[in-house]
Amino acid sequence: MPTFGMLIYGILMVLGGWWCKEIFQRLPEDVANFRQADNLTERLVIIGFWVVTFFVLLFEIAMIYGIIRGIITGLKAQ
Repeated sequence: MPTFGMLIYGILMVLGGWWCKEIFQRLPEDVANFRQADNLTERLVIIGFWVVTFFVLLFEIAMIYGIIRGIITGLKAQ
């Protein structure tokens, strides 16, 4: 039975996927900006975006693993 918590996780999964898509599209531009950055602030912002993206990607992988594990467990129970 779907619950409100599942809805929240679903919304977070969609937003996390959207975040990763947008950030991974910026990769070549971010690498070029990182190499050309004159001050430390620009580099720290770029690093910050990629650290956040790493944790969002870990969340996405964990959620997908949980969904697949639940499906397999449900199929075995029948």
